[in-house]
Amino acid sequence: REAEQVSDPNARAMALYRVGRIEIDKLGNLEQGTHALERALGVVKDDRLVLEALMRAYEAMQNHAALSNVLARLSELAQTDAERIAYLTRGAQLFEDQLDDDQSAVAWYEKALSFDRAHAPALAALSRLYGRTKSWESLLAICAGEAEAARDPHRRAYAHARMAEILEKELNKPELALQQHARALGVVPGYSASFKALVRLYTAGRKHAELVELYERAVDLAHDVETKVTYLFKIGRVHEDALGDSHAALTAYRRILGIDAGHLGAVHAAERAAERGGLSRELVEMLEVEAKLVKDAKERLMLLHRAGEVAEHDLGDDALALGLQRRVLELDREFQPALSSLG
Repeated sequence: REAEQVSDPNARAMALYRVGRIEIDKLGNLEQGTHALERALGVVKDDRLVLEALMRAYEAMQNHAALSNVLARLSELAQTDAERIAYLTRGAQLFEDQLDDDQSAVAWYEKALSFDRAHAPALAALSRLYGRTKSWESLLAICAGEAEAARDPHRRAYAHARMAEILEKELNKPELALQQHARALGVVPGYSASFKALVRLYTAGRKHAELVELYERAVDLAHDVETKVTYLFKIGRVHEDALGDSHAALTAYRRILGIDAGHLGAVHAAERAAERGGLSRELVEMLEVEAKLVKDAKERLMLLHRAGEVAEHDLGDDALALGLQRRVLELDREFQPALSSLG
């Protein structure tokens, strides 16, 4: 009755709003209350109080089409970006889940991102929707926006890694994927997903120098001896097997011995690299190192004897060879191989 009698539009709208709230909240008459709210909105179209009440009413009635119109209007009237994004993402969810309209959902999520390119729920939803429709270029664009706008370094690294995954697996652009993984590591050094991917891509692409550089960065970042040693072994093997650089391989294995002087695995690797590369003097040196480390007396004699043989036959250094064989005999005067070598 009050709504019919007052002439002021705002007062009439407020009276109809109160009627609607009473019908819904007190009397449980959802349909009649919604009708009153709709009449109020017809009087004052941009009243947020009425719009929000209608939003709740349409949600209760599951009137999704009407709800989407109210959410669109509320997003336009919102006073902050956070409010606007909340209405837009709610509308996008409505189109995706209830109205089966992925195209409209994408448009609403994209509009939300125009106010905050790092908005995680909208990004996750668009990633899902673009993946469903194989819209890879669009997905790359939003990932690029996240990589630029996100404050959390791990989110930025993830965005670069996601771009790399799309470039490699969906668009067959491994070189561009490499760049994005490298950027991820630039944001978060040692970022696991990109580190593993780069190892795989560098290996497959025979980019051995880049692989060594990647392992070197892992050595620098390692906080424990075991991890450092692991990557130094990897560096040595790449130099030794892929690059054919025995000197560089030997340097890597020596670095391990600089960390752990008693590491027999590193000694054996250094011996192998020296022998493969024809580095006879370095082989003699490593054989002597191993002789100091082994506990078995006979094994020590054999190692020193072998070092003497290499010095004599491969180096042509008779003085060094003689000194080594004499050391053997100092340990065991009856050691026949050393006696034979000395004539």
